[in-house]
Amino acid sequence: MQILIFIVGLSFIYWFISQLDWHQVSILLLKIDPGEMVIWISINLVIFLLFCTRTWLIFREIDRSIGFVSLAKNRLVGFAVSYITPGPLVGGEPLQVYLLKKVNNIPTASATSALFIDRYIDVLANFTFIVIATAMLFWDDISLILSLTIALFFFVYISVMIFYIKKITVISFLAKKIYFLQRFYSFFHLVETQIIAFLHQAKMACLQLFFLCILIWGMTIYEVWFILHALDLNPSVVDTITVLLSLRLVLLTPFPGGMGVLESSQMWVIQYLGFDKNASAITTLLVRSRDACFTICGLCYWKKFSRHLKERSRL
Repeated sequence: MQILIFIVGLSFIYWFISQLDWHQVSILLLKIDPGEMVIWISINLVIFLLFCTRTWLIFREIDRSIGFVSLAKNRLVGFAVSYITPGPLVGGEPLQVYLLKKVNNIPTASATSALFIDRYIDVLANFTFIVIATAMLFWDDISLILSLTIALFFFVYISVMIFYIKKITVISFLAKKIYFLQRFYSFFHLVETQIIAFLHQAKMACLQLFFLCILIWGMTIYEVWFILHALDLNPSVVDTITVLLSLRLVLLTPFPGGMGVLESSQMWVIQYLGFDKNASAITTLLVRSRDACFTICGLCYWKKFSRHLKERSRL
């Protein structure tokens, strides 16, 4: 199955490359001056730091023993694993829990509960944006069945947090009833207890997380608008949201890093908006370059952590 996904992804990339006029691509690339590139890099660094701040705010309420820099390194490792494995939206969390336990001496339950809250917020924010953007852009084309399916999925997802607000430990309750999960009951119960305590005792932190999510998405929308503007495409807010929607939908595909799907979706959406299709090469190149830098940094830290753990085990 993985080989098939890889072949399909390469096929998408080949089609994408074959559709481009590389002379025109070079002309468009020269339109971005070094100053604009520095600003774009700065925007992405700020967005990354905001994500790290969100994680730090959660850990500050659950376990104060870890610092901001350690969490940032840990997040890079998690991003790298998620990016190179199928489904870039999730994947690196188990490794993050492991590193927090082994490197930072954070209890497994505390690390799990904090990362659960962080990832839950991330997925909820992504899903909310996708739903709102899709409804805003394609309201007349959405069928009733699709609308009901999306609404049902959203209700099921949000109901987990509603249970916790009501102080109901739903996962540990299910674990107690399912035979092969019974041995994990105590762990699930401890994790959910910490999540419930966070929601009820850290109300100021919850408010800060809410405004931080708005800031992150505001910066993300601005980042997409900025690069389209740097290419002299004169994008509107609707154009920007359409491009960002295509980038978010890539996260739902089973392709590692959205391989091939990112490229082909950018080609389609750029042409759909009436822009030069060669501009999709620039937007894709920038996204890939940014993600590659974060992935390389994450893998380097993972190598460093691995060496540290091996040396510790020898002592």
